[in-house]
Amino acid sequence: MDLDEELALFPNVVVPFHTNNVDLSVNANVLFGLTLHFLNVDRGDRQKFDIVKDLYVDIAKFLKWAVEKGVAFERPDLSLLYYPSKFDFYWFLARTYAALKAQEDLPFPEMKEVFEIFSQLLTKTATNQILEEQGNEGYWQEFLGNYAGKERGEDRLFATAVALNSLLDIWRNNQDTPTAVKESIKKGISYLQNNVLNCQSSKQNAFFSGSLKTNSTFPFFYPSTVSHFINGTEVDPKTADQSYLIQDLIYAFKGYTSLEQYQKMTQEKHFGKPMYEFKGFNQLGGFVFPYWSSPAITQSMTMLAYAKYLHSGL
Repeated sequence: MDLDEELALFPNVVVPFHTNNVDLSVNANVLFGLTLHFLNVDRGDRQKFDIVKDLYVDIAKFLKWAVEKGVAFERPDLSLLYYPSKFDFYWFLARTYAALKAQEDLPFPEMKEVFEIFSQLLTKTATNQILEEQGNEGYWQEFLGNYAGKERGEDRLFATAVALNSLLDIWRNNQDTPTAVKESIKKGISYLQNNVLNCQSSKQNAFFSGSLKTNSTFPFFYPSTVSHFINGTEVDPKTADQSYLIQDLIYAFKGYTSLEQYQKMTQEKHFGKPMYEFKGFNQLGGFVFPYWSSPAITQSMTMLAYAKYLHSGL
């Protein structure tokens, strides 16, 4: 829904902040859905695929940029709005790659292009990023329970299971799998075997979440090129205070600018506030956010990792 469509329905239908946000995991899921659809439902239907072919490739290139820049690790508050787990994101990428890799022949050249993009990206940059996050005991972890100077590792089983699924989808049945990857997978599998059936081990996760988590995720404190009320009245964010932050305010960045100019813009205050520094999900300055946790997902991802490992040839 674009702004004109929303305003035609306002106030009965309201897009939060009147703008569409961008989530890496959502884009990865869209790519996965399109991949499965055109491999199974409308395989070979060039007319239908032409409707989305540019979107299909552009999403893959966008995700490639995100992985290479490491934004999921550096700013998950902005890049992973709805799926705060960075390992969710890497698995969403890896399963698309696995679906493409499993085909003897891909029906469209654009699919082959995406396969080549992901092949280079996931076997190199993404794999290295995942391996670097593994602990000495074989587990991966995110942020649940790790605060006040103490690591409780409440999402270790989940993070480990999802990270393993990522690596296995990238490397299974690949005779050129690096030794470091094989050892990493074996250590992760061993950690799950030793802990997943322990009733004292936490199976919690932050699989899904609300998008607003702290001031670092409010758009009003970032640079913009569009700032006006629904009635068209312009608002200067450099001079306006926070009393202007009402539902009728449309605030967004339209177009593009140079990195140098944007960095300069980030040094300015907007609505009286500087751009907030993100220090981690457990250091939100008193803010809290809702998230969805499912021990059943942890157990399911664990079983899936076991099954893949047993048939991986690794």
